[in-house]
Amino acid sequence: MSQVRINIVDIIGTSNAIIQKFGNQIFEAASSLLNNGDSIILDFKGVSNLTSGFCNASIGQLYTKYPLIASENIIIENIDHSSIWFEKIQDSIILAQNPEKAEII
Repeated sequence: MSQVRINIVDIIGTSNAIIQKFGNQIFEAASSLLNNGDSIILDFKGVSNLTSGFCNASIGQLYTKYPLIASENIIIENIDHSSIWFEKIQDSIILAQNPEKAEII
């Protein structure tokens, strides 16, 4: 098992992580690595805009599909932990881990 860095900007081709389509691209790239037994680093270096839609389509979907391994095999880097972006990422994880909350929202 190796650890593979996924540079968000390189995968989506822009610094604007703002649409679901881009989130799905990250999900697909990360999914294939997790299926191979690798752990991943989601590197947000260079991202200038981030939306909840992107976070739900990428990180939330990963935590939904891989609930038993996500917390140990997905590392998020280059996000300020006091920022609204970090909050959006955490919200997508919480919603993925608690589907009943997603239904309420």
